[in-house]
Amino acid sequence: MKKFVINLFIFNLICFCVFLGVKLLIKQKVRSNNDYLATISDKHKALLNLKGAKLIFSGGSNLVFGLNSRQIQSKFGIPVINLSMHAGLGSLFILNELKYSMKSGDVIFLSLEYLLDSNGEYKLKKHATKGFPEAANYYDIDLSEEIISEIDQLRTDFFSSFSVEKAIENRRIGPEIYSRSAFNKFGDINIRLSTSKIVNVIERPRFSYRYWEGIALLNDFYKFAHSKNVDVYFIYPCFPSSAYELNKEVIARISSDLKKDLLIEIIGNPIDFVFPDTMFFDTIYHLNSIGQINRTDKLVGLMESNSQVQNSILNIKNRMH
Repeated sequence: MKKFVINLFIFNLICFCVFLGVKLLIKQKVRSNNDYLATISDKHKALLNLKGAKLIFSGGSNLVFGLNSRQIQSKFGIPVINLSMHAGLGSLFILNELKYSMKSGDVIFLSLEYLLDSNGEYKLKKHATKGFPEAANYYDIDLSEEIISEIDQLRTDFFSSFSVEKAIENRRIGPEIYSRSAFNKFGDINIRLSTSKIVNVIERPRFSYRYWEGIALLNDFYKFAHSKNVDVYFIYPCFPSSAYELNKEVIARISSDLKKDLLIEIIGNPIDFVFPDTMFFDTIYHLNSIGQINRTDKLVGLMESNSQVQNSILNIKNRMH
């Protein structure tokens, strides 16, 4: 029995070493510096370079594709950074990232996709740590999910390694939309996106109403931010008119819940951020370049007409002088 246990241990050790060796070999071969989620590292470097209080925009990719931070910075004369990345990371990840990133005097604008899941996709969160190890602080580590994620990644990397030279060659042609090189220094997508080629086949989901658990998370975040002298505002996500018509009643109930229970000041209403389908690129939350301009103009107007936002901006400007 003792001999069996020793042999089993040796066998498992050999398997682990082989697995680790293959993983490291393939990782070296397929490592890409142009990965979309690797942009999180660039955003945090830009954040660290901003001195003093600033405007921070955060949420899912509806803000990645739907915001012109340069225009907002120019309009209000205050440094702006867009930390938004991917709704699939989940609201807990997004809020924890802000807790680690905020400084006293900052003003945060949150725009989360409708009924956004709290936990998100573990594989996506794990992937975010590849280019930015600090992201491991934004979610709870699950050992079983870690093992599954590592095996899946090894399999993906193994097959990707056969065409990595072609992938590298393709990256030299120009920046891809879903890549690190597509972002500007403010954290926005910086590629000219034409009117959607597939506007007629964009998936338009039908929402089922539920009381959104994200409200409690947002309220806890608000209390934390308030204790750090950070102002927080909530913005509805952009949405195409056809999808809005399908979900108008559910969205109205979600909005009613938010207005009743959310502690955070809400800027505007859902209808303020509904735009024609032709202003969307490839999903119901991704605006094209024309849509980005329209959404930013609408947001600036709402910020200018909101007395609380104006007080927050005035407080930052007073700190700057």
